[in-house]
Amino acid sequence: MEAFAKRLQRQSARFTRPAEPQSPPQAPPPQPEVKPVVPDHRRLLTKLEELTIQLETSHEVNKHLNGEVESLVLQVDELQKENEALKRHTQELTEKVTAEKRKANSSSHSSMKDAHSVPVEVDADKGSVPLNALENGCTPEDLYDGTSNGDYMADQRWTALRRVGEAAGWLIDPGEIVLGRSLGKGMFGQTYLGCWRGGDLAVKCVRVSKESEAASFLREVAALAAMRHPNVMQFYGACLAPPDNCWLLCEFLPGGTLSHWLHGERLQGGRGAPKRSLGDKLRMALGVAQGMQALEAAEPPILHRDLKPSNVFLNAAGRPCVADMGLARRLTPASAATLTGETGTYVYMAPEMIRHELYTTKADVYSWGVLLAECLAQRPPYEGLYLTPVQVALSVGDDLLRPTLPSDAPEPVTNIALACFDPEPENRPSFALIVHHMRAVCTSIEATEQEQAQSESGFSRFFKQSRPAVPSAAAGP
Repeated sequence: MEAFAKRLQRQSARFTRPAEPQSPPQAPPPQPEVKPVVPDHRRLLTKLEELTIQLETSHEVNKHLNGEVESLVLQVDELQKENEALKRHTQELTEKVTAEKRKANSSSHSSMKDAHSVPVEVDADKGSVPLNALENGCTPEDLYDGTSNGDYMADQRWTALRRVGEAAGWLIDPGEIVLGRSLGKGMFGQTYLGCWRGGDLAVKCVRVSKESEAASFLREVAALAAMRHPNVMQFYGACLAPPDNCWLLCEFLPGGTLSHWLHGERLQGGRGAPKRSLGDKLRMALGVAQGMQALEAAEPPILHRDLKPSNVFLNAAGRPCVADMGLARRLTPASAATLTGETGTYVYMAPEMIRHELYTTKADVYSWGVLLAECLAQRPPYEGLYLTPVQVALSVGDDLLRPTLPSDAPEPVTNIALACFDPEPENRPSFALIVHHMRAVCTSIEATEQEQAQSESGFSRFFKQSRPAVPSAAAGP
């Protein structure tokens, strides 16, 4: 038994692990000593000195630039004064030249024969040459004399004008005209539907009670009598018996105005016009441009000066015709410097006209650009800005405002419109160039619309053929 206990003790000692001796506790490692941060005063002072030098330099540069700006402002003021002086000098020279021409034309008949080869120019806005200039081949427009202080309605000028009408074949006896219903009233007279020799025509009746009305009537006669074009209202003749029977006889255009075609009665609070297709709107603008090209190509060129949708009429087939030439003016070297600014309608007026600067047919190009924008949007220009026409004109004159073009307008059309809005008149295209590009655009748009119409028509036929027949309710089972 003792032997067994000893053997068991020896086996237990084999599997028992002796206890390891415990090491004494170690002390924590020493922490590094933290020294307080002391600012580098020298570095801060150096940085401060650098910033001070930079600030002083900036002040010097700013002072120098201010001096340069003041100098430029003074130079601009001097240039503006010189420009105004030059304009006054040009005006004085023009008045002197006009006075000399009038003096020469009022000389003896023999002197007039010697001067027959010299063209006589007229300032239709401020006066014209005397009656005896008629024998030198002047136009009806040349007969108005805004300086007359007598009874101009009974003046011999009207007798001379009738002679011109008889020679040209456009003078018509008022007794041959039968007046019908009123077609509308404009700035310079009432228009009626008339009948002459069995045909309908528009009769614009102007009561000449003021010199400005006489000037407007004679200018419109002169402009229309010299023009024959499908896109310009056709002139048949005139009746001259002031003050009651001053009538302008023109083509009857039953399609209404382009303004009514675009807007209907919406501008008067009524029902608007239907939405027009892009092709139709561009064709209208192209037709107007073609009529204006005819005025531009006349010799001398004719300025319309009041181009807008309400002065464009449509014939029975929907062809647009430029009309209302009451403010029209022949552009000659002598008359260019005496054209009146702010002539026409503010919303469509070119910036140079608003600023009372010299202007040419490019002013009509700007007006056509506004008309194009109105056609594209089928909304009046500047609608939604809540500006008066005068406010619009002031902003346009300062080159701060132009009509907005629809974002979905074709890029070529947008480019044409933007070119018409160029602040520099000489950079605007001519009507000949506008017509060339607009024809190409209209041809492309027309082809696209025809393809779309054919595609829609084919889809409609396919849908009808593929749709199953619906049994009639009256049919039996």
